[in-house]
Amino acid sequence: MIKKAGAIIISQDDNSKILLIHGAKWNDWQFPKGHVDPGETALQAMRREVKEETGLDVDVLSTLPQYKYTNRIDGAVTVDMWCVRSNDDLALKEEFEKDELAWLRYDVVMQRLSYDDLKEYYDKVLPEILPLMEGSEM
Repeated sequence: MIKKAGAIIISQDDNSKILLIHGAKWNDWQFPKGHVDPGETALQAMRREVKEETGLDVDVLSTLPQYKYTNRIDGAVTVDMWCVRSNDDLALKEEFEKDELAWLRYDVVMQRLSYDDLKEYYDKVLPEILPLMEGSEM
């Protein structure tokens, strides 16, 4: 079982928006996530991966249920997930030149996500995320 950590990031500037990453390597849209390194907690890994992939420092708003999936490269993967808020949207920076970062309204995120299991996960956790989007114009 591969252990990863990731986050659903809410914009500091617009509480109705969530950040997605388009990875050029796999040509997919998803939330930032990555492997938990030896000696690292899942929370430390999430913060490191978010910083590497997006340039953002974040505040944790809540712990979300784990996201589990299987792929042909890693096999079974368990991702510890958090809902977080960006500390400074202007710090946004792609990890790799051909990657793309996009702030999307929470209600169109589902349409952009590349994987059915990730869409199901987002649909399941959205009721937990919406109350954290205080002040958003929904």
